[in-house]
Amino acid sequence: MGILGPREQQGKTRGGIPENCRSDPTPWAGRSKDIIPESSNGSVLITSRSREAAFELVGNDKDILKVEPMNESHALALFRKKFDGDDNEKEVLQLLQNLDYMPLAISQAAAYIRQRAPRTTVSRYLNDFRRSEKDRASLLNVAVRDRRRDGKALNSILGTWQISFEYIRSNRPSAARLLSLISFFDRQGIPEELITSRCEANDGAVDFEEDIELEQRQELERWKERYIAIIVDAFLPGKYENWKRCQILFRHAELVLEHRPIEKSFLQRWATILSNAAWYAAEQGRYKEAEQMNRRALDSSEKVLGKEHPDTLTSVYYLAYLLQQQQRYHMAKSLYERALPGYRKVFPSHHPTIQACSQHYTSLL
Repeated sequence: MGILGPREQQGKTRGGIPENCRSDPTPWAGRSKDIIPESSNGSVLITSRSREAAFELVGNDKDILKVEPMNESHALALFRKKFDGDDNEKEVLQLLQNLDYMPLAISQAAAYIRQRAPRTTVSRYLNDFRRSEKDRASLLNVAVRDRRRDGKALNSILGTWQISFEYIRSNRPSAARLLSLISFFDRQGIPEELITSRCEANDGAVDFEEDIELEQRQELERWKERYIAIIVDAFLPGKYENWKRCQILFRHAELVLEHRPIEKSFLQRWATILSNAAWYAAEQGRYKEAEQMNRRALDSSEKVLGKEHPDTLTSVYYLAYLLQQQQRYHMAKSLYERALPGYRKVFPSHHPTIQACSQHYTSLL
């Protein structure tokens, strides 16, 4: 963490982050210079896991403030603040050590013990935590890696979450199923209609009372498919009349990039979401984001539908258009040259798509 002091002498700033944080420079660092208020009074507190990003803001290593990990005494004080029981202090210290003195993990463990006391004690919780280590290791193998995060921190936090989730699943299965589904969405602004409509539809695709297959090893993949089934129906093509809807759902659709399914039927739905989201992003002038999503959609369409399918050709055509908008004319021209012959094989010569593609191609000659 760090502090930006008053901006003085040609806009220099002060600040810092934990010294042991290493990652690639983050893109927001440059933009943040434009939004940090300039004043001769006061200070701005900044925290970051990226040392490079902080240095771009600070410009001076000597002003970086190193934040040490929580030690045993601080961890014990935090635990007692959250749960002031009469458990043996030696057992409490053993638990804190197993939690790697991580504040979030300690808070979660203390809250769980407090909620379930007297049936759950520190000793029993510690045994459960150690017993779940094998399952936790398997979850870490499929978890999204983030090089900015401490692996030990992820392990201890995941362990406390796992114990809490297993309790919820055994006592409130419907709540556990809801948590499983919404974990794929962005953490903010989840429209209630996306969840409730699917719960009430009872269409077989998202049936919250049918939990048998979800208890199997492929549970994560099944929830991913349910998430994709919801988004593909909700996120409409990015044309003007759908902008209001797209704006609400864009962040949820954008996250689809991180959840590529295995089954071919869902892979094509996944590609459809990306194509619609790319359309909206391009309409907002966000061409790089649109290009990334469209390339992934094109790759999936080629594998599922084949290179000559009209949907695949549309992805090729649209990628050419995105590259043209970014003045990457040579690459755009080669893609138009691929799309046009393909369109002529599947559409009549007067088809509007052929005419539009031909006009864009001619403009580059």
